[in-house]
Amino acid sequence: MLTATLFPGRYVQGAGALSRLGGELARLGTKHFFICSPHPLEHVLPPLLPGIESTGSVRAERFGRECTDVEIERLLVLAKDYGADTITAIGGGKTLDAAKAVAARSGLPVAVVPTIASTDAPCSSVCIIYTAEGVFERVDILPKNPDLVLVDTAVIAKAPPRFLASGMGDALATWFEADSCRISRGRNIAGESGSMTAHALSRLCYETVRDWGQAALTACSAGVVTPALERVVEANTLLSGLGFESGGLGAAHSIHNGLTALAGSHSYYHGEKVAFGVLASLVLTDRPLNIVDEVYALCARIGLPTTFADLGLGEPTDAELLLVAEKSCAPEESIHNEPVEISPALVLAALKAADAEGRRRKLCDGELKGRAQKTKGLADQLRGPFVCQKLYICIAVTGAYTVSGSTGQKAWQGCQPTFTDAQTLPVSASTPPAHSLGSDPYQSALVGRWEAHHDTYTYRYQNFCMCSRVGVHRGTTDSRHQESVCQRSEWPRKV
Repeated sequence: MLTATLFPGRYVQGAGALSRLGGELARLGTKHFFICSPHPLEHVLPPLLPGIESTGSVRAERFGRECTDVEIERLLVLAKDYGADTITAIGGGKTLDAAKAVAARSGLPVAVVPTIASTDAPCSSVCIIYTAEGVFERVDILPKNPDLVLVDTAVIAKAPPRFLASGMGDALATWFEADSCRISRGRNIAGESGSMTAHALSRLCYETVRDWGQAALTACSAGVVTPALERVVEANTLLSGLGFESGGLGAAHSIHNGLTALAGSHSYYHGEKVAFGVLASLVLTDRPLNIVDEVYALCARIGLPTTFADLGLGEPTDAELLLVAEKSCAPEESIHNEPVEISPALVLAALKAADAEGRRRKLCDGELKGRAQKTKGLADQLRGPFVCQKLYICIAVTGAYTVSGSTGQKAWQGCQPTFTDAQTLPVSASTPPAHSLGSDPYQSALVGRWEAHHDTYTYRYQNFCMCSRVGVHRGTTDSRHQESVCQRSEWPRKV
């Protein structure tokens, strides 16, 4: 069995990496044609020009936002008119793809400088072509990978965190799709089977995003470079790029392509649509429930879509979803690498099931947050005086109590006051001692509920983050037996 693994010519990453760009380009040529997204053209390129122009000349052109055949041809004409001997792209995924296509059609080396870590496009020999309206059209396989990929993580850290999260969505698909290709013996971008290296890198890509994704997103939100950010940027860019291209693609990217048929999704990034494609593919391929839970939880933590509403689709009709499914199942799509039966009807069912699971989880999360807020309110109530009902001692304590004989005399150890007769409790109690709850209202506390049934006395306590428990003590001072069971606590009401 033949395998093929594809790599870029050189990969450079780190804070301040842009300072290396001039020297790296000097290896490739002396007349540099730059294709830049609008923001990098105005803010990233100008400080670099003195260093680059010391070894060659530069012409820069603004990218037209969509990677279309028309835009690629326009840029190709300009590059030829300039007499360029290198093509360099600075910007996002579509900008990089257009530059790679221009370089391939002109036979020139290409350097790519991503300013956001939102896709795995930089390292690949793939160019995705869209219509002018942003609808997926086709995938072009270029003759070679970029000669240089240079990633300045200080620039990545200053970009909106949503871009980084989108890149994690794209990277999330890498292992699942490569694993499907391994099982089904599906072909990779080179038309061969994926290598052991490709599969290992794909797995590392997923594990890196899973383990470090949230910490990286936090660092990006603060605009700083940390080891976690470095790891995730490398996963989004290098590991995912190598993994998808050499390991193979599957359902997630095909479903992304199908989702572009719905106008509501056009304002959402490539990786965000791929992430939802991953969730649908988990249903389609019948992945184990622990993996499903892990991926949904990860998406929720880093803000990736888990429902149609998260993708701006609201409540799509079955006819709209069938259009997505049919586009996903086109003969040339990578979804046919999956080791399961594939049809528009099955994809439609997977889409609806993925959305339903996402909505269920959001509902459960909302209920849990509501309970937490309610519990905090109950905790706050314990700080004030209470009106008590008959045998309820409404006082929070941290100590234990002792049982003296069978007469009903009890003493709380660790706080006051002491009640000596369970049958003659006061109808109100003073504010609990300050030390009983401490400074943290979520500490465990005891709420006494006393009943005199010969020598059986009952207390109840509430752990604010868990369920309540009831402990029953039987016997005398010499011997006691405890039983515990979870049930809802009854709370006193504040005056």
